[in-house]
Amino acid sequence: MKTIHLEFPKILGYILVNGLGMIPESKVFTNPKIPEFLLKSRTNIKRAFIQQAFDDERSIHIRKSGKAIQLRQHNSDNEPPFRLTQLKELIESLGIIVNEPFGSTQIYDTKKCYTSYGWGTQISNQSNMWLFAQKINFNSIRKREKLREILNSYITPPRFKNGFIETKILDTCLQLKKENQKITIKNISEKLGKNESWIAEVSRNLIKENKLVVIKKASSNNGFLPKEFDLPNL
Repeated sequence: MKTIHLEFPKILGYILVNGLGMIPESKVFTNPKIPEFLLKSRTNIKRAFIQQAFDDERSIHIRKSGKAIQLRQHNSDNEPPFRLTQLKELIESLGIIVNEPFGSTQIYDTKKCYTSYGWGTQISNQSNMWLFAQKINFNSIRKREKLREILNSYITPPRFKNGFIETKILDTCLQLKKENQKITIKNISEKLGKNESWIAEVSRNLIKENKLVVIKKASSNNGFLPKEFDLPNL
């Protein structure tokens, strides 16, 4: 097995410790916080950081029993770790509701001879798991497949709370645009698993609010062609 040795400039250590507040010890004892700039960063940076956090944490469970995405972390004190509560804050800033941290399970590590307390949080609502898959998802192919399997196991389509319906439709329009698919009532309906007439009704309000624009009217020439939409300023 080939060993690779890397040496980084000393200034990098100063930046990590003094600039970002990272302490060169186990995170179980130091209970580090997520740097403030990440909490206020752009959506794509938040998404990348959340994905990395889920990839690094081994105690991730996408459970079929109860159907939830679960994240567990440990702390030397019997209090939720800062990184867990701040990850909840980051995920919720993207419109996904995360359950309050719960615990604690006392764990004794015989190798390092210390006691730590396990804390966890979950995304357990069908609509929120659907949003997680759309807005964040996992880097791991295995975890992506497991999440898709869970979402496909639901018999009924997700029910969105009042106030979130328009957001879900706009997010779906953005997804269709990224996939180079036409934004039509039918395509939105298929993505969301919702009735086309219901989608059309909500879309009319989005057009009035200039959140959605019609770029091609429905036509019956040479066969029926559906109305097409686009997102303004994109």
